[in-house]
Amino acid sequence: MQEGEEYRDLKKTITINILDFNRVDNHQYHNIFHLREDTTHILLTNDIEIHFMELRKLGEEHYDLSDRLTKWLLFLKGIQAHEWEELAMETPELKKAMTTLEFLSQDKEMRRLYEMRQKSLLDERSALGKARREGKVEGKEEGREEGKAEEKKEVAIKLFADGMSIAKVAELTGLSETEIEKLKKQ
Repeated sequence: MQEGEEYRDLKKTITINILDFNRVDNHQYHNIFHLREDTTHILLTNDIEIHFMELRKLGEEHYDLSDRLTKWLLFLKGIQAHEWEELAMETPELKKAMTTLEFLSQDKEMRRLYEMRQKSLLDERSALGKARREGKVEGKEEGREEGKAEEKKEVAIKLFADGMSIAKVAELTGLSETEIEKLKKQ
């Protein structure tokens, strides 16, 4: 909240915990908690929810497959691929997730490239965040720009060391191929 704002302006907060172990001592696989007073059980607010979805409690029983949440949890739990079609019916988002997983699972090289790309994007985001923070501490615009450029170079070196092509490193970092060639020679 910003200074001067009222509590009623707060947005509802929902925490979702998808667990591969049992946390709540009951047989339900989906439990929802709210803030209540311990003695009187008066609800303090309905604006905070904590969900626990425990995959291990999804056993061999028959579940209502018209429930989208149950379908997603069964997919995340790792049911057999031959059962996917039944889950994906009338749930296009789940079908897309299944297709993507199937594609990535088939080709080790494609999976490796996908993971490298994801890692490079995360590294770049982290590096740029660090560069921004350092620039703000110094209070100088050129410090920020130098920090960004230095972090991009570090990410490029890591990607190149992982076997990525110069063109792909250039595309992901925004550096020119000439700059990457110089880094390679260093």
